[in-house]
Amino acid sequence: MTTREHTRGLHRCLNCSSELVQPVEWEPTGPRTWSVLLRCPECEVHRLGLFDQALLDEYDVELERGSQQLRRAYLEVVEENMADGIDRFARALEVGAILPEDF
Repeated sequence: MTTREHTRGLHRCLNCSSELVQPVEWEPTGPRTWSVLLRCPECEVHRLGLFDQALLDEYDVELERGSQQLRRAYLEVVEENMADGIDRFARALEVGAILPEDF
């Protein structure tokens, strides 16, 4: 079994400290333990370990937090891009760069 000091924060890479570690494969090994292969997308280090359900529940919370951050960032970028497109379209209308035949 992996020691607790090496499992604290499964979302954190043991090699480069990135907080983007992702699960690749997992399978149950007992009633409350799992074999999990983790991968760091920044340094490409893979880590295989046996982890208890409580630790994996904590990891799941971190994965969900990261997923929410990605969703927020995506929506911000979409909003910025749409606002930019609207501004450029409005400017083009103002200067007469868009004509009825463009449609």
